[in-house]
Amino acid sequence: GKVRQALTGGSAASRVLEVMGQRMVDRNFAAGIEARLHHKDYGLVLEAARRAGVPVPLTAAVAQQLNALMAQGWGRDDTASLLRVLEQQ
Repeated sequence: GKVRQALTGGSAASRVLEVMGQRMVDRNFAAGIEARLHHKDYGLVLEAARRAGVPVPLTAAVAQQLNALMAQGWGRDDTASLLRVLEQQ
């Protein structure tokens, strides 16, 4: 909650941070957008970047977190459930 409050009070503030951050604070992982869909999309982005020879290190890092989320069986939960992956690290 404190991290969300600090970020929303500065230049990192956004509607996505406001909504997703609150879902994380509330530990509300009921699917809004299922994480498995983002997992699929990140795979498509990584493949397109590979074909184009474009490095996308941040995208690759998030894709690894989504892989971990999927391995835990949380693919049908909201993407806010990435919080649980971060907590395990």
